Amino acid sequence: MSGKDDGFRTVAREGSGEFIERKSRFIGYIAPAREESEARGFIETVKLLHPEANHHVWSYIQRGGAVVRASDDGEPSGTAGRPVTEVLQREGLVDVVCVVVRYFGGILLGAGGLIRAYAQGARIAVENARKARMTPMTRLAVTLPYHFYGKASSRLSRLGLMPETPEYAESVRFFLTVPPEREDGVKADIVDLTAGQALIEKTGEVWLPVPEEETAPE
Repeated sequence: MSGKDDGFRTVAREGSGEFIERKSRFIGYIAPAREESEARGFIETVKLLHPEANHHVWSYIQRGGAVVRASDDGEPSGTAGRPVTEVLQREGLVDVVCVVVRYFGGILLGAGGLIRAYAQGARIAVENARKARMTPMTRLAVTLPYHFYGKASSRLSRLGLMPETPEYAESVRFFLTVPPEREDGVKADIVDLTAGQALIEKTGEVWLPVPEEETAPE
């Protein structure tokens, strides 16, 4: 990744697919996993779904590629976990876990055949998952007088922004998540709407998935 941390590619939700190769059944699964514990949990879930399978080959990559783990799960070394990892890397996916299950059909595939089959299992899973770009968003805390909340909420909704559930005390306080490039404009809108009576504080940054369909060039 570049020095400017402007996002990374991942999957927004699970994907799966299967095929038959010389009587062996291969089923690929992929899911988002930002922590190793999530990845391990997903692997165990797939194992429970397919307790009779001969192999549960898996690979996961954490953000930035700093953590890469894979298992051949009994297949010859380098013929299963590595090709799955290579598919994820070629797709530029991180914070993901992929499991390819094999039900042995009685015909040996050889090293080359196994590499191709496990790579295909990973590709099918990736193709059927919804890809997204994890993007940094600015989190704002907005405090304003009661009588401005309705107008501010309506204005923000028209801008495609959704205020979180407000907190009521002497004033109304709510949180808002906005793209960094829109932060100044949104602040200006709120200040203008409330005649300068709103207090807006930047409280940090969160990462949210933006589906690739929304980021693709026209």
